[in-house]
Order: sequence, then C-alpha cells, then structure tokens
Amino acid sequence: MDGISGSGLGSISRLRDVIRRQRKDSDSSVDAPDFDFKYADTDTYLHELAELYAYTEVPEFENTKLQFEAGLEEAFRDTTTPTTSSLHRTPRWHKLSLASRRAYVMGLIDHFEVHSSQDRLSAVRQLLYLAHGNYRPDMAESELCRAARQNVFLLLQAGAFEATVELLSLEMEQGEGGTASREERDDPLEWREARALLVEQLSNPIVGEDSLTAILFNMLLSFCSGAMPHYPVKKILLLLWKCLLATLGGVETLKDLKKEARTAAGLQPVYPDLQPSRPLVLPTAAFDPRGQASSGGGGGAPAGANSSLSSPSLSLTEMAGKYRGSVPSLPSADADAPTLGPMKMLEFRPKARQRDVEAFVEACQSKFCCYDATVVGGRGYMIALLKVLLAAAPTSRTRNDSLNILVDVLPPEPPANIVESTQITLDISRHKEIVVKAVSAILFLLLKHFKLNHAYQFEFLGQQLLFANCIPLILKFFNQNVAQYVSSRNYYPVMNFPNCVLHPPGEGGMDPTMTGGGPEGSSTATTDQGYCWRNLFACINLVRILQKLSKWKHCRTVMMVVFRSAPILKRALKVRHSLFQLYVLKLLKAQTKYLGRNWRRSNMKTVSAIYHRVRHHLHDDWAYGNDLAAKPCDFQHEELALKSAIEQFNNRHYISEQRWGGGGEGEVVDMLERDVVLSKSFTEHYEEWVELEVFLMPKDWDRVLKTPSAYMELKLVDF
Repeated sequence: MDGISGSGLGSISRLRDVIRRQRKDSDSSVDAPDFDFKYADTDTYLHELAELYAYTEVPEFENTKLQFEAGLEEAFRDTTTPTTSSLHRTPRWHKLSLASRRAYVMGLIDHFEVHSSQDRLSAVRQLLYLAHGNYRPDMAESELCRAARQNVFLLLQAGAFEATVELLSLEMEQGEGGTASREERDDPLEWREARALLVEQLSNPIVGEDSLTAILFNMLLSFCSGAMPHYPVKKILLLLWKCLLATLGGVETLKDLKKEARTAAGLQPVYPDLQPSRPLVLPTAAFDPRGQASSGGGGGAPAGANSSLSSPSLSLTEMAGKYRGSVPSLPSADADAPTLGPMKMLEFRPKARQRDVEAFVEACQSKFCCYDATVVGGRGYMIALLKVLLAAAPTSRTRNDSLNILVDVLPPEPPANIVESTQITLDISRHKEIVVKAVSAILFLLLKHFKLNHAYQFEFLGQQLLFANCIPLILKFFNQNVAQYVSSRNYYPVMNFPNCVLHPPGEGGMDPTMTGGGPEGSSTATTDQGYCWRNLFACINLVRILQKLSKWKHCRTVMMVVFRSAPILKRALKVRHSLFQLYVLKLLKAQTKYLGRNWRRSNMKTVSAIYHRVRHHLHDDWAYGNDLAAKPCDFQHEELALKSAIEQFNNRHYISEQRWGGGGEGEVVDMLERDVVLSKSFTEHYEEWVELEVFLMPKDWDRVLKTPSAYMELKLVDF
C-alpha cells in the first residue's frame, strides 16, 4: 500500500508540475517587463568590439602587447632611456612626436612585403595593438577609446588600410592560417577627410577588380565550399556587415533615401510611425466570441482588448487635420441640434496601391455587372550566408555535412578542468549568437537597399533567398522558446574586451560560479535589462526579412501556411518588444484568411491585436475568406514568371560586353553585317514590332550613334 500510495503521490506531484509550467508559460507575457530596446544599426562601440573576439583568444592580447613593446624598444633604443618595467615602457608611445609615430607605422607596413610569414604576422599584430588604443592595466575605458581613435586615423593617413587589404588578399590566395555624432563633427579636418577617403576606398576596387566587400564574400564562399575551412567565419561576417554599413548606410540613411524616393514619385514623404508605445499583452482570461470579456462588465471595447491595446479615438475632423496639417472648423447647420459622439477610427490612414484599386473595381464590375557582382554570384553568396545561419541556429542539429563554424573558438588542447569546459561551452553559444546577428543584419541591409534602388534588384535577391529555402530556415529558427533566447546571457563580462586587458582575471581563469559582472562603471558590466541586445536585434532582423520575402506574394504566404508558421509566430509574441511584435502580427495578418474559421475563432485575441496594431488597406478583407483564397496557388508558374522578368532586366542592364562579342567600335558593324535567322513569328508580326518598339518607344538615337556600346540597350521582342 505504501508503494502504491507513494506512486500515486508522485504522479500527482508531476501533474502539478506540468500544470504549473503551463500556467507559467501562459502568464509569462503578462508578468515579464517590457524590453527597453531601441533598434539601431549596431550596439555600442565596446560591445561590438568585444564580440569580435572569442574568450579563447584572450591570452593573445598580452602576447600582442609584448610584441609591440619589443618592437618599439628596438626601433627607439637610442632615443630614450631604456627601462626594464613593461608598465613604464608602454606609455612611451604617447611621448613620441607625430612624425616618429608615423615613421614607426610606415616601418610596420613595409614589413607586410617580407618573405617570412612570422614577420608579417608580428607587424599586423602591432598595428592591431595600436588600433586597440595601446591598452595597459588600470587604464580607463574613456582613455582607451580616445587613444584608439587617434591611432586609427594615424593608420588611415599612413595607408595602412590599403596595405592590410592587399595582405589579406595575399594570405587568402596562399591559404595560410549613420548620423554623425558630436564627436565626429568636432574631429579635425584631416580626420574627416580620412574618413571620407576610407568610405570611398571601401566602395572601389582595391585588389584587381575586387573591393573589400567582394573579397570577403569570396572568402565566405571558400569557407562554405570546404576549400578553406580554417577561415575565421565570425570575423569575416562582422567585417562584411560593417563594410556594408559604411558603404551603403544604415537605418537613418535608409529613411532619408526612402523619403527622397517617395518625394520624387509625388507621394507623401513618410507615413506616421506605427510602432506602438507599449508592447502587446495577450490576456490569459477566457474570451467570449460575442464581443464581451468573461470577467463581466460588458463594455464596448473590442474583443480581447485591454488598456495597452485600447487607444484614444479621433474624430473625423481631427483625423483629417492630423494628415493635412490643420484642424478646420466645420460650420453647424443648427446650433441646437444634438451633437454626435466622436467617430471610432484608427490612428493611422489606410493605404492602397493603384493596381489594387483597379483590381478591386474590376472584381466588383465582374461580380455585379456579369546588379553586376551580385547578379553573377548572388545565388552563391546567399547560399553561403544561409548555410552559416543554419549551422549557427540553436534549433539545428549537428550533422556530418554541416559547416564547422567553431574553428576560431575551440582551443587546440581539450579543457583541463570544469572551469575551462564551462568557459568553452559558454563561448560556443556566444559565438553562434554573434554569427546569427551578423548574417541577419547583412541580409536585411541588402534587401532594404536593393528595394530602394530598384524593384527588380530586390526581387532578384529575394528569389535567390527563396530558392535557397530561406523561409523554412527562418521558421525553423523561430521554432524555439524565442523569449528565452532573447533573454539568454551567454557572456561573461570579465572576459570581454577591454575588461580582459584593463582588469585581467586571476590565474584561475573564470569564476566557476559564472556570476558577477565587470568593474563598477564598466560599459560591459552585466545589467538588469532582461534581454541580450544581439539576440533581440537578430530576431527583429529575421522576422523583417520573412515579412519582406512574403509581402504581396500570394504563393509564398500559402507556403508559410503549409509550413505551419502560425503557431510558431504566435509563440514569438511573448517577446515584449513592440517593433518585433508588429512584424510578427503583419505575418499573421497575411495568413489569417487561409487559416480557417476555427483558427480565427480560437485566436480572437490575436485577430484583435492585428486590427489595432497593423495598418490596413482600403480593400482589406484579411480576416475573412474570399474568392482569392479559393483560387489554386500555382507556385511554380508565379515564380517562373517573376524569374523571367528578372532575367530580362538583368540582361538589359547587367549583360557583359563579351556576350555580344566584345566592346570595340568595329563590333557594331560586324554584328550588323552578320546573317541573322529570324523566327517565323517575328516575320509575321514585324510591322507590330516596328510600331511598338520603334515608333512608340522613345529612343535617343543620337546617343546610340555616339556611344559604341549603346546597342546593348536595344532589345528585340520575339512575338
């Protein structure tokens, strides 16, 4: 009996634990605090710099410092009094004149051309030590940042950037191991000129016909193909991301470009900001489909709404004045007439595309009336980025054919104790998070800039991502406890740069308890913000990529429904950040009409949140099934038609001259004299082609005659 009783009590205890966990999961979105996270291009300077290095690379900082001290001692042995203490030797760099510093930097750059690889490596490490600000123990972070800034501009003026890129290209071939801040506006003129020159050099070819961005993409391809498995993929991705930010621009640049493009097209410069003031809170109380909450009190608020969802309504006059710049007064026909209450309206103005309006009118009548480098290697680049993202995703399983992205994390020797083992485990998780952050930022930045530049460029890149299974990969990434992923803290501030060099840890390495933060006042100390910046940043980028790939694409939306993305996205709403929740609701809105009546009935809180948070179009019927939903989805036909249009665009604008037989002046005459066999259909419809492509199509014939390569812009349409 005791055994039976004990077994029964154990079953009841386990059942209570299950119920308690379910209740905790359902109420976590209500009890959790809002994330005070501001989406930006990058994190703080020191945080970004700390993520560049793994914890296993911390001992190399001291080795780099010793190499610089030895080199400086040998170069200026006769100019200063030699000392034996490294602590007193280190500040000597700041006592040298500007000419002496420049001469020493030029000497290090000259060592890039020596035959010995060890000498080249020593020179690069010394330049890296200068770029890090000549760190030494007990140095303040502000002093370190100021010294690093001065040294970086000195390196740029000495030509270290071009020399470093050329050395990178050489080592790769050999296969060996935003808005200007006040500090930037106050920089000297030569520093601002050096910064502008750096951006120009990043945009132009440096080694042959390749820019630094192309070199980094090629390195990523070599890594993913297995030809160069020893490449530090995390550093490649972070540098590639920063190069794209420097050359293309970040969030503020994108806003300015979008405003200019809309103004040039005669549209309103910007729409009102739709980001809610507070994140969404889905209440856990039962819901009455008739429109009243089960807790009584019958009010007129929409179903599932609470104080955070309810927003003050505006009258029609106020709404018109909000978008026209004034609130006109309407004359009253009868002063004694009863006044109506304010009309319930949304805070934002619905929008509609011209072709949507035309399609809507036509449907009503029928119802009632009876890029060069990217073009060449775009697919390979996208596949390489997605392969790395798959290997770094926390939900992916390690397979034999998966990429080994942990080359620059794992130490050469196995861990000797539990402290080192814990450190490596923590560093691996941190390494994967940084890789996900870099890949998501690169993809999102490319999609945004391509869309602003030309629609077909954006569609080309989006289709390459689609064919590389980007949509199921992102859904697989979100098929986890996203709230826990965002709140994870896989870092140890004492081991982050610059804490590891300004306040070196003890001989025993990390604290076995893995607790504690950086020194008091340190920018890398642990805070109680409740989220990890890079993880939330990556999640926002990924959900925005998913929304851009599926927006206005009927078949891609149906594909997400087939992949059962609705429950995955609904679980992601537990992340308490308004911008992230906004794009998740946009994805759910596009799928609502395909999910069926039962789903809408059981998820009315989500439907109510979509109605309150997402901008709607004038002809929106997203919450109900219609004729469009009944149409079969011909995915292959739709994507092939888009691919054909993209190929025509690429052939017209990015075709190489070699495909036409060269680019010399005599090539035009040779092609005109060449016998061309015309098709039968073209011969029959020749007059129609002349009418459409010659008489009705404006052509600058003077430019065609003056420019030898202008014949490439002429396109024969085969009827």
